[in-house]
Amino acid sequence: KTHAPRDFVHFQRKQILFLLFSVNFYVSLVSGCGIWIFQDPIRYINYIYNSSITFRQPIIYNTKY
Repeated sequence: KTHAPRDFVHFQRKQILFLLFSVNFYVSLVSGCGIWIFQDPIRYINYIYNSSITFRQPIIYNTKY
């Protein structure tokens, strides 16, 4: 079966949204405040970057936000 490209793009978008929500859910389980990923993604990227550098103090300064 062949799908229309529009359906495929819609499916891709649904997959990406599901991936984002599952990542957000996992981080909110781990850190307790994962909702700010959607609100402030650049801060989240900086947090990932900083925690990958100084991973000895992982989630402590997450609660400051």
